[in-house]
Amino acid sequence: MKHMLFFTSLLLAVSAPSSLWATPVSYTGTFTADDEVQLFQFQVETTGLVTLRTYGYAGGVDASGTTIAAGGFDPVLTLYDSTGMFLETNDDGPCGVVGQDETTGNCFDAYMNLTLAAGSYTVALTEADNLPLGDLPDSFSQVGNGDFSCPEFLGEQGAFCDASPSQRDGSYEVDIDTPVPSTSPAPEPPAWVLLLTGCAVLFYLRDRLRATAPF
Repeated sequence: MKHMLFFTSLLLAVSAPSSLWATPVSYTGTFTADDEVQLFQFQVETTGLVTLRTYGYAGGVDASGTTIAAGGFDPVLTLYDSTGMFLETNDDGPCGVVGQDETTGNCFDAYMNLTLAAGSYTVALTEADNLPLGDLPDSFSQVGNGDFSCPEFLGEQGAFCDASPSQRDGSYEVDIDTPVPSTSPAPEPPAWVLLLTGCAVLFYLRDRLRATAPF
């Protein structure tokens, strides 16, 4: 009976599929000046699809289930590897993927969706047009210029203006969604593995019956 339970357990173990699921993290806060840079570190545990996006501009419900109000500044996300080397940047995500702001009609939230290898990464949040100059140590184009956006977009003093042009505020929201390994790492077996396991059970039962049958 113990051997039968062993084979049954083996059959169930090899037939259990593995899976990946996401663990999104949401960050909210407020800039006090246009030229601020906010850095977020995250770890990718296994190679997979990573999504980075913002909700502060057009609002919406973020990954934590929090409803984010529209009205924040036009965000830019820039991704770096563990050494600070530049990987990718995005200013405006595609409409239909990120929200469309009801006031300006623009889809100015940032969005990146890319496959990353396991490792440590940094994503930088800045305001448009505070753009990366290269790798992370190279800084950003508007750092040190204070409130640059309203003079640039409206021709007047002030902070948190966008290219609409429209007056915004300093609020932001960033989602980081990474894959993590399943607690059942065994891959789903092909049909022949299941067939051989079933045959082993049948042969075992046949031998047991022969061994206990009277002569």
